[in-house]
Amino acid sequence: MVTKSKCVVDIHSPHQSGLTMRAIEALGAKRRLITTNNNVKCYDFFDDKNVLIFNMNNPIISLSFLEKDFEPIQDNTHTKYSLAEWVMVIFEGLDA
Repeated sequence: MVTKSKCVVDIHSPHQSGLTMRAIEALGAKRRLITTNNNVKCYDFFDDKNVLIFNMNNPIISLSFLEKDFEPIQDNTHTKYSLAEWVMVIFEGLDA
């Protein structure tokens, strides 16, 4: 369960270029992310204090990363990746 974890592990599909739902869930739950997805560096919430990128062929994960708590990010960045914001973007411009 994400809410009871300090870190969330995310292994993306090799054909995937964007974020996984697991990455979004970790961000929403304010949990640290351990991922194989190198593209996460391209997103505005990326901070190596909260996100560790590892190689599946040589999975090195430091104990110090696992022990630290989530470093807060700006509220507007956190909100940007929320479900409510996603719904607003999807329905923006549609006639009611």
